[in-house]
Amino acid sequence: MRSRLPQIAIPLAICWLLSGCDPAPPSSAENSTVSHPPATRPAAPPPSQPDSKPVARPGSTGVEPAPDPAPLPMDPEVPRSPLPIQISETDNTGPPTVDQQRVKAAGLRVMEGKSITIYTDIPANPTIDELPRVFDLAVTQWCDYFDVPVDKTGDWKVIGCLIKDKKRFEQAGLLPDGLPPFSHGYSGEFRVWFYDQPSDYYRRHLLLHEGTHSFMVHFLQGGGPPWYMEGMAELLGTHSWDGEKLLLRSFPQDRSETPYWGRIKLVKADMAAGRGMPLRAIMNYGANAHLKVQAYGWCWAAAAFLDFHPEFQDPFRKMIRHSRDLSGEFSEQFLHSVEDEWPRLHQQWQLFAVNIEYGYDIPREAITSTPVMVLPDEGGTVTLQADRGWQSTGYEVPDGTRLELTASGRFQLATDPAPWISEADGVTARYYKGKPLGKLLAAVDRPGDTAQGLTRLVRPEAIGSSGTLDCQQGGVLYLRINDAPSGLSDNQGQLTVKITHATAP
Repeated sequence: MRSRLPQIAIPLAICWLLSGCDPAPPSSAENSTVSHPPATRPAAPPPSQPDSKPVARPGSTGVEPAPDPAPLPMDPEVPRSPLPIQISETDNTGPPTVDQQRVKAAGLRVMEGKSITIYTDIPANPTIDELPRVFDLAVTQWCDYFDVPVDKTGDWKVIGCLIKDKKRFEQAGLLPDGLPPFSHGYSGEFRVWFYDQPSDYYRRHLLLHEGTHSFMVHFLQGGGPPWYMEGMAELLGTHSWDGEKLLLRSFPQDRSETPYWGRIKLVKADMAAGRGMPLRAIMNYGANAHLKVQAYGWCWAAAAFLDFHPEFQDPFRKMIRHSRDLSGEFSEQFLHSVEDEWPRLHQQWQLFAVNIEYGYDIPREAITSTPVMVLPDEGGTVTLQADRGWQSTGYEVPDGTRLELTASGRFQLATDPAPWISEADGVTARYYKGKPLGKLLAAVDRPGDTAQGLTRLVRPEAIGSSGTLDCQQGGVLYLRINDAPSGLSDNQGQLTVKITHATAP
């Protein structure tokens, strides 16, 4: 199946291909790249240093405006590879047999769970000893996400190796000769291997990442092409854990929750360097892309964006049934399923990539599809919700239009330490991207207009309680209050905005 989506060449000024490594990696062997035969799945990514701090909430210092990022092409021409991705043949014959005498002689200890047995050379420690329980709790959530009956998992038991000293595991016969070299983690249908990590969180993440691969291979007979395979493992490996309750598919709210994970940092760094990735380029990742850690950041971002988005979640999750397909046709099927909404999908992906931060509220930032009509001569009035991102007014204006906007109403911006009440001019005690928090913003955008490059929603005009908007380029009028994508959930109230034609400049 070939998508009818429009194709454009990549502007020379835009380098969407990944290059280089994490700009601030830990100085250890954890950062070495992995070399694999083409027939093997790339190893799990190395840990990263924690991200830069998220946008602060009221009461903190102001935030300087970020530089404008380079555009993300809508639909770049990308050479398609055969994507020879598959799990190593070391594990295709069924559950492995472990020589317990060799294990004992190597000085390894054993931790038993219902769905996993973990061998390790790390001394007993609560954060280590809880790993089998974490894995068992994950199994039920994998079943729920992938629609696999829990009772089918009774005979599936994984052998896990948590490694500090590789030689001990070689002595125990737990590193088969056919296993490709890896520096962080690797998995097969019945086995996972992962080295000890610099944080408890990233150690669990690596176990869950590899466990997701194993689960998909066993119960779904495949993991799809590289972007989906690694995107799923990152999405379902990103978690919260309080010692009792495990939650997979957790969008991190603060960098302190996920030390050494660093996926948001990777995306932000690439955007700042002009290496922003359009969705189609991510979906065209080949077999060697994940030898560099940046690819894990972009695959997680794509999977998280699609899976949390209220409009695109359903077509994204329907691709589970095609996970056996390791070829580019997998991605073409997905793109075909969203073909009618592709311009809007691309518009919102750009917004996400440009503004990504901890706590990014994808559902609240989602732009609802609205019927569009030409703004009447007498103008119109719309209601703007304070707890949502960009909202379409449903009004289209031609090139060269000048609009007069007048806003009324009061709304809440935050609750800590007390409710912050604002009007459309915003509150000058707190700024986001150089503009007062809560100030009415406006932009005219035309989804699908590939000539404009980056969506105009990333460069809005500050309107406040009243102001004019000169629309040199026509399109649909969008409005929002100025707030971080992580700061919408505690907002309440609405504005009434009157839109009228003004005299052209």
